[in-house]
Amino acid sequence: MSSVYFFSLATEKDDAELRKIIRNQSMEGSVRIIFQKEPNFFAAERIGAQALDVLVCRERGIEKIVGFGSRSVRRVFVNGKPAQIGYLSSLRAIPEVRGGTLLPRAYRALRELHVDGKVPFYFTTIFDENEIAKKILTSGRAGLPVYQDIGGLNTYIVTVNSCRRMVVEFDGTIIRGSKEAIPEIVAFLNAHNARFQFAPSLEVSDFEGGLFPEFSPQDFYIACIGKSIVGVAGVWDQSKIKQTVIGGYGKALNYLRPFYNMYAALSGDPQLPRIGEMIRSFYVSFVAVDPPNPKILRMLLRQIYYDWSSAGHSYFIIGLNEKDPLSSALLDFRHRVVKSRVYTVYWEDGRKSVEKIDNRLPHLEIATL
Repeated sequence: MSSVYFFSLATEKDDAELRKIIRNQSMEGSVRIIFQKEPNFFAAERIGAQALDVLVCRERGIEKIVGFGSRSVRRVFVNGKPAQIGYLSSLRAIPEVRGGTLLPRAYRALRELHVDGKVPFYFTTIFDENEIAKKILTSGRAGLPVYQDIGGLNTYIVTVNSCRRMVVEFDGTIIRGSKEAIPEIVAFLNAHNARFQFAPSLEVSDFEGGLFPEFSPQDFYIACIGKSIVGVAGVWDQSKIKQTVIGGYGKALNYLRPFYNMYAALSGDPQLPRIGEMIRSFYVSFVAVDPPNPKILRMLLRQIYYDWSSAGHSYFIIGLNEKDPLSSALLDFRHRVVKSRVYTVYWEDGRKSVEKIDNRLPHLEIATL
């Protein structure tokens, strides 16, 4: 194995090959989903990142990429204070090389990269349904780093039209964001995020550069009581950067799909897309409500529905900690929950830093993952 494959850092020249590997892999289930990153892999990977390294495994001689993973640097809150922490993502390998010793070798290459000292440790997520990945990565065998489970992340995929009958009693107002309002929005978000682990630590300049592409100050929705902000949420359509595409259906669902689509056309529900078609969705991102009142989040979502229901989107996506009381705001909507676990990942040199992490809940901005 050692004479056949080697590891190196990817460059922009590898973009097309990386995107091809992603297009050929799907998340399995009754609906097979492909998470594409078109038209530029690196642009999608850099969302929310201060720095990015993509470690690739190549076949010696022909330089073909057979696997890769990303390490990015994120500015997040740890124990209530801003810190630079690593985030591990996009672990992929073509079917022909899965198994064997390639994964341990990949982590040895990552360990060599880690020596640069950019971050003390990392965090990552693994889908609950991906039992194989959880079993392997958390085993600690063959020189793998320690994966320590620190909590659950729920991703809610909500039917946009299910918000249309929403009734909310809220003694306040909803206004749209603006460039002038960004300092106050950022202060509110940071005060909220400091109560969690790994929530983004934001700066005003983050919304002036390329850290959050395709997101503008006007995409913020602000809930106010009097002159005080009590809630914030942003609408982030990333379809020009990342796409969720139907890779296929299970046998039963493929047979039932035409009949379901006839029902959906009459009821106003989203139809099941054709294979190869993109699912039209947007993220509800930068969510913060203080105090954590579900009614305030529902009010924000209602205004978002009024403004976006005619834009052709079938779903919106929002991520919350599994224990977040705001989750109850979503229970009356038609939705699907995708559950993940959040892990800290470290080698021996990061152990002391991880042991200092207190018991605040992890709160990740899924639109940047």
